Amino acid sequence: GAGLGGGVPRRGAVPPQPPREPPDLARGALPKALQEFYDGGLGFDGPCVYANFVETLDGIVSIPTLERSNALVADGSDDDKFLMGILRALADVVLLGTGTMLASPKGRWRPEGVYPQGKEAFAALRAQLGKSERPAVAIVTSGASLDVAHPVLAEGATVLTTVRGAALLEGAVPEVVAVNDGDWVDLASALGVLRAHGHEHVL
Repeated sequence: GAGLGGGVPRRGAVPPQPPREPPDLARGALPKALQEFYDGGLGFDGPCVYANFVETLDGIVSIPTLERSNALVADGSDDDKFLMGILRALADVVLLGTGTMLASPKGRWRPEGVYPQGKEAFAALRAQLGKSERPAVAIVTSGASLDVAHPVLAEGATVLTTVRGAALLEGAVPEVVAVNDGDWVDLASALGVLRAHGHEHVL
């Protein structure tokens, strides 16, 4: 994956850096507003799983004892929100766990949800790529901690769980897939399910 620079300089922070990417990385065309922000093209060569996170200069990405510490680490950076919007716009499906879901009780994981100002550019990118209006959402869970009333489930998010979890959730959420037996969801098998549904680019 790409090593991405970015972030708004505050309180002595390091200024944003251009993306640090291998020269042979796929570079799909982006709509003008996104290309200006990203300083070039961005794309993926074939099926892939990709992620984005911010970190402090000393490598910290979260503080377990502090709720929503990711927002503190990111320092509210619009650049980071814009970049996440682009990555969501490129995705066929956004894959998350129940912890992420519970931390965002109203989250829909749409590109414009994280950066509303980019809504038109994100929509243009998805149309340019021949993708649906929004990426699908999939949640990995053993079942016990899933908030079955979360609005993203009513909008059609797929729940990827174990055989026991599927039995527990049957009738409680619209779309449940039993990925494997056992206590934990096998992520390789979960990705196989997503691929079978035509999702090549998994965020």
